[in-house]
Amino acid sequence: MKKRNSKHHSIFNLFTVFVLTAAIICSIGFVVSAKSNKSSYDADSYYQSIRIEAGDTLWTIAEEYCPSSHDIHDYIETVKSINDIKNNTIKAGDYIIVTVYK
Repeated sequence: MKKRNSKHHSIFNLFTVFVLTAAIICSIGFVVSAKSNKSSYDADSYYQSIRIEAGDTLWTIAEEYCPSSHDIHDYIETVKSINDIKNNTIKAGDYIIVTVYK
């Protein structure tokens, strides 16, 4: 009986090592992928403070600063996040930070 438990224990340990190794490899792949995507955006962009003028909306600002290769909705959400804007309201005379792409 003791040999049988030892064999099952060895199989369980081997399976556990396999699962953990696969999880680590997947995690490393996700991190490397995320960093490579982020660095391509970072290398081609910078932040700029702009003054909100009368009639400006987040949409009109995004139309001016968001390149056609990016999703305008994602750009607006990024601007809102950077500036801690909870809704879509901005006021003339305020300043916000936007991402400018080269």
